[in-house]
Amino acid sequence: MTDQPRTLDLTPSPRLLEVLGDIPYTIWQCIAELVDNAFDNFRKIDTGDPREICVTLPKPTTEDWDAAEITVADTGTGMSTDQLQNALRAGYSDNDRYGSLGLFGMGFNIATARLGRITTVKTTQAGEETWTSVTIDFHEMQRSGSFAVNVTQTLKDDPEMHGTEFTVSRLQESTISALRKSNTIGTVRNKLADVYSVLLREGEAIPGIETSAGMNNPASLYINDKKVLPSRPCVWSPSRTTQYEGVEVAAVRAIDHELAPARACQECGHWHPEHYTAEECASCGRRKLELRERRIYGWLGVRRYLDSNFGISFIRNGRKILTDDRSLFSWENPDTGEQSVEYPLEPPANQGRIVGEIHLDHVPVTYQKNDFERGSHWATAVNYLRGIGPIRPQYAKRHGYEPNTSPLGLLVRAFQKNDPGVKYLTPGDGSKAMHEKAREWARAFNKGEPEFQSDEKWYQQAAKHDAIKHGTLEQDSTAEQELEKLKRETGLPLSPNHDSRSTPQAPRPVPELAESEDTRFRRYQENSVELVELDGKITFEETSRQLKVYSTASRLRGAAGEDVPTVTRTQAGGVLTVFVNSTHPIFTEYGHRVHDHALWAAAETLRAHAESRAPLARVVAEIIRSFPDLRLTARTLHDRADTLLARVQEATAQSFSDDPEAAWSVLTPTLKTDAESAALQKNSAIDWANVTKTSEFFDYLGYEAFARITEVLPERMLDGQVFRTSWQSWTDERVRNRAVTRLARLLADIGEFVSASPRPHSREMQRIQLILDELYDQVEERA
Repeated sequence: MTDQPRTLDLTPSPRLLEVLGDIPYTIWQCIAELVDNAFDNFRKIDTGDPREICVTLPKPTTEDWDAAEITVADTGTGMSTDQLQNALRAGYSDNDRYGSLGLFGMGFNIATARLGRITTVKTTQAGEETWTSVTIDFHEMQRSGSFAVNVTQTLKDDPEMHGTEFTVSRLQESTISALRKSNTIGTVRNKLADVYSVLLREGEAIPGIETSAGMNNPASLYINDKKVLPSRPCVWSPSRTTQYEGVEVAAVRAIDHELAPARACQECGHWHPEHYTAEECASCGRRKLELRERRIYGWLGVRRYLDSNFGISFIRNGRKILTDDRSLFSWENPDTGEQSVEYPLEPPANQGRIVGEIHLDHVPVTYQKNDFERGSHWATAVNYLRGIGPIRPQYAKRHGYEPNTSPLGLLVRAFQKNDPGVKYLTPGDGSKAMHEKAREWARAFNKGEPEFQSDEKWYQQAAKHDAIKHGTLEQDSTAEQELEKLKRETGLPLSPNHDSRSTPQAPRPVPELAESEDTRFRRYQENSVELVELDGKITFEETSRQLKVYSTASRLRGAAGEDVPTVTRTQAGGVLTVFVNSTHPIFTEYGHRVHDHALWAAAETLRAHAESRAPLARVVAEIIRSFPDLRLTARTLHDRADTLLARVQEATAQSFSDDPEAAWSVLTPTLKTDAESAALQKNSAIDWANVTKTSEFFDYLGYEAFARITEVLPERMLDGQVFRTSWQSWTDERVRNRAVTRLARLLADIGEFVSASPRPHSREMQRIQLILDELYDQVEERA
C-alpha cells in the first residue's frame, strides 16, 4: 500500500490570470489601475524631482493595430527586484495597505489582462546602472503551465534616472474596438481629470476651505503628451450665505470630523471595533494589527448652476471612488425599507446644485474601486453627514424624528429651492431663473476664462433680479443730467444762466455734429443696464455674431435723428450691440416687450450681414433658439405649478399642525375623493383612514382643495399663515371677502390649468405665468 500524500498543490493554473481579463473594466478603469501605482509612490516619497505620469494610447487612425501598445510611465522612485516580484503577484498586499490606493495584486492583473495579452514592466531606481524588466505573456504562461517569468537587465543612459513603465501589447479586440472610437481618448482624459482631480490640483479646491487633501507637490498627468487639467468645482464662495431658521448658512461648508482610532489588519484589511484590544485579527488571525486614524473630511456646498450632474464625490487616499453620488439625498425608512428622495424635489426634474468632496480614507473599497464596502464604517460616515432621520422637517416630524441638523441636512434645507435671487443664490432676469445662462458661464469657468473664476458674475445677476423684481434697480440719468454730461464731453459751454442749485431749465438744442457716433454710443452704454439673459452667440446662415443687449432710459436716435426704440451697432470682434429705450412709448403705452424688439433689431442686422433675403420672421425664429431661458412652454409652467403646490402643501400642513382635521372637514366630498385617488396613485399600501386624521393628507390635495380651505378658513390661510395677503386688518367685511375671493380664484385657475389640455394657447400660458408669479410672491416663506 502506497503512502497517501500529506499535502495538496493548489497552485492555480496560469489560465487564471487570463480569465481575470473577462472581469468588466472600462478602458479608463484599466489605465487608472496603472496610474494608481505612480500616485502611491509620489504620496510616500518626495525626491524633489518633477513628478510626472505619462500615458500613451494608440490613436483611432492607427493602421497597424497588431503592433499597437499602451504605455504608462512615471518618474517615481522605481522598484527593487523583490518589490517588483511582490507587486506582480495576484492577491499580494504590502504592509502599508491603508496609506495607498492599492494597485498591485488583483487590480494590476485584471487591468493588464483586460487591455492585452502581453505586459512588460520596466523599472529602475536612482543609482542603479540597469533597468529591470519582466514580461508577462498570458498565453505563454498558460502553454507552459507555469507562473515563472524571466527577469532581464538592460543598461540605462543615466544612472540617476528612476521610475517605472508599463507597456501592454497584443491588445485585446475589445480594447482595439474601444480605441478606434474617436471619443475614447477624450473620455479617458475627462475621467482621469475628475478621478484624480484632488491629487492633480495645485492648492485647495475652493479658496477659503482648507482640507489638506492633496499633495504638497502635485504630480502632472499627461495623455498622449497633452497635460490633463484637473476638474475644479464651480461652487459659490464660502462667504455667500443665506438665513435659515435664524441661522446663517454658508454656501460651502468645510467638513472635518474625527472618529476614534481603530485597529486595522495590514494583511487582510479588516477593520475592528474601536475598543478591540486583541493582538490577532478577528478575520484572518494574523498578528499584523495597527492603530489607524479615522477621519471624515472635505466639503459640502452649492454649485453656481443647476445641472443633471450633481451629487457628492467620495474619495479614498486622493482618488475619487464615487462621483456625483446621490445616495445621501434619499432617506430609508428603517421600519419599511421604503426609500424617499429628499433632494432635489423642485423642477427641472432630476437637476440639482448640491455637491461635495468627502474623504473616507479609512473605509474599505471594492476590488474594482467603483464603490465603498457598505458596512459599519460607511454607515457611520453617512449618519454623520446626513443624519439618521429625514431631512424634510414635516416628514421628520411625521415619522417621530427631531429636526435634522446634519451638515447635509442644513445645506439642503437652506438651498433646496431654485428661486432666482440672492436668497437662494440663483441668477435671474427679474421674472425667472436663468439656468441656461448660469450653465454657459460655468463652461467659461471650466475653460479658465478670468472673468468667470469668481462667483461675482452669478451674484450680480442674482442681485439684479431682486432689484428688478422689487423696483429698486438704479434708473438711468435724467435728460438734464445727460445733457450736462454731453456738454462736458463735447466741450460745449454751459448756459450762462446755468446754476446747479436753480430750477432746471429746458436744455438748448445741441448741434447734431457736436456728438460723434463713438461718443453717442458710449453715452448709451454708460447710462444703461445690460440684459444678460440676451448675451450669447447668434447665428443665421453660417453668419455668427456675439449679441450684447442694453436697456436704457435715454432717447435713442435713428439715422435721420428721429426718436427710435432700438439702435444697433457692430463692433470689433464680431460683437453686435443692441440698445433699447425702455421708456419709448411702444413699451410704456402699447405694451410691447423690450426683449422682443431687441431680438428683432438684432435679427435685422444679422440678416444684412449674412446678405440674405430671408423673411425677418425666419431670422428671429432662428436666433431666439439661442436663448432657452426665454422659453415659455406648458411643461415649464406645469413644473412651476408642481413646485408651488408642494410649498402650499407644506405651509398649510404647518398652519394646521395643531388641528389638521379642521381643514379636512371643510372639503367637499368630491375634493376628498380626489385626494384619496391621488394617494392611491402614489402609495397603494397607504392607510387612508389614518392619514386623514394627520397632516399627511395635505400631501395629496390639489389647488382646488386649497382654494376651498382658503374660502372657508381664511384666518388659517392668510395674514402670513400660508399666504401674505392681509385679511384681519381690514375692517370692511366686503374688502375682506374680496381679498379671499381673489386669492381663491387664482388658486382655482392654476388648478384648472394643471388638469386641462396639455396644449394651451400662448396667451393662456402668459396669463398662467403671471398668476404663478403672483402666487409665488404670495406664499409665505418657510424655512
